[in-house]
Amino acid sequence: MDSHIEMNETAKVALIQAKNGKASQETLERLASDNNWFVRAAVARNPTCSGEILKKLSADRDFRVLSAITENANVTEIVLEKLSKNREEKVRWAVAKCSNITEKLIRQLAYDKGWSVRRCLVDQADIPVEVLIYLSKDRHRYIRGSVAQHFLTPIDILEQLTVDMNGYTRAGASRNINCPQEILARFSTDSDFRVRAGVAENLNSPTQVLAALAQDTNNEVKIALAKNSKTPILGLDILTRDANAFIAKLASLAIEIKKYPEINFKGE
Repeated sequence: MDSHIEMNETAKVALIQAKNGKASQETLERLASDNNWFVRAAVARNPTCSGEILKKLSADRDFRVLSAITENANVTEIVLEKLSKNREEKVRWAVAKCSNITEKLIRQLAYDKGWSVRRCLVDQADIPVEVLIYLSKDRHRYIRGSVAQHFLTPIDILEQLTVDMNGYTRAGASRNINCPQEILARFSTDSDFRVRAGVAENLNSPTQVLAALAQDTNNEVKIALAKNSKTPILGLDILTRDANAFIAKLASLAIEIKKYPEINFKGE
């Protein structure tokens, strides 16, 4: 809820009631018609709110209320489908990230005009491989990059994305655990530091490639390298002499962990 909202006592009481997990359905239904959007949104998020009340709220005109509906585990497929056609992109985005989204809606929203909606779909655990393949050709780099990083993306599609002209897309591929080692080796000398940083953090990167990256001049690459448990001591030793004190400390700690894995360095 917006931090700058000023509420009178009546609104405060209504909000408390709307958030109450033990509130009756009669109370929630009454509050679903409250004049304040934040009260209606609280009703929409209430885990005990019935599907019928959520259906009623789906006719609300405030996108914040409609988005809140998608966060409720009781939301039905019918309501989600209705919201997926809302003209407000923020509402469709909320549907795209909803944990209750159906495969049917994922396939429909893959054609949505809003790039943020399409981007959200890639994070869905149950996204069909065919949708990933379709989105791999998306015009927006953030979407191609997300597809490139997804572990379900087929290798042949991933390989196509590794030669993408945009560095963000290649960076996504460089972080993919399924990225072939020969491509990771090629990526380790990429002109875009984001791609090299992806190689530095990838657990599938060859140890010799990780060791060579210790000579990289970019701090993000070296930090990722120091955090990678596969980075050999040879590479970490170089980083302990880095001009950046944070990187040097990270590398020193990583060496200690490799030498004495039985020690709990968190101090717990």
